Amino acid sequence: MLAQALLIKDGSVLMLHEYVQRGDLVWNFPGGGIELGESPEQACIREVKEETGYDVKITHLLHRTESKYTYLADIVGGQLAVDMQHPDNQTIVSLEWVPLSDENRWDQVTRPIWEAYNKLADALKTLYVIRHAQAEGQAAEAILTPLGMKQSELLDRLLSHLQIDEFKASPMKRAQQTLELTALRTGQKIHVDHRLSERILSSKSMMDWRTQLEETFHDKLLCFPGGESSYSASQRMIAVVNELLASDGHIFAIATHGNAMALLLGHYDEQFGFGAWSRLTNPDVYRLTFSGSSLLSMERIWDADKHF
Repeated sequence: MLAQALLIKDGSVLMLHEYVQRGDLVWNFPGGGIELGESPEQACIREVKEETGYDVKITHLLHRTESKYTYLADIVGGQLAVDMQHPDNQTIVSLEWVPLSDENRWDQVTRPIWEAYNKLADALKTLYVIRHAQAEGQAAEAILTPLGMKQSELLDRLLSHLQIDEFKASPMKRAQQTLELTALRTGQKIHVDHRLSERILSSKSMMDWRTQLEETFHDKLLCFPGGESSYSASQRMIAVVNELLASDGHIFAIATHGNAMALLLGHYDEQFGFGAWSRLTNPDVYRLTFSGSSLLSMERIWDADKHF
């Protein structure tokens, strides 16, 4: 039994030019045999590392036959390199990023996988959920600090390779400013959506507001005077996402606030609660990948240590 991965970047897929047992030189995807005690996923991750140097995270089972698992995977670390000292890599001639549009590379073995990916890609939708950069305060008109402006520049670099179809932001100035550079660079308009506003816990001052906030993560219907329940806040956020997923676009970016963002992410992952909210940074970025309206993966892609 074999396990292999499709690694996609900028419209290309990473392929090996290698000799197979019958002696033919073919184009194939990185992968190999599943060892005793390994799951197919573990084997795929190990084989990709051995053959390409990349650390990967599996996001989706793309194709399966009686003898082979093929996964869609994201690169999360490492550098492209073939370890030619590894005995299993002696058959590899080269590694190459092959355009997905290059139909001449596909044979009777790889073509069904290519077709499965194309079918999936047509339905894929990617949403970048962004917490605003550092701001001068909590007022609606509070602007980004000098550090916050620098953070927005770094965020633009993170998003620079994407063809974002639509930008949405909270009406709060700090949320719009966080996306401003990226929207300007791409010639896009930021659509203000009040449903992306921060959740109001209460209209009254609460000395123990963190304790009360934590309670609302456990009791979704708990609502303090002049405030909004977790359920209500999450539902308006989910409505925004569902509208984007139903649109013709494929890649979206929304800028919002910490509590609202945590409630949205908690809708898709029940483990994302008060503790996860407390660990959010300014800014913070999560990437959610959907097939149609079904979530395939959710991962944090902002690393303050890496980006500064």
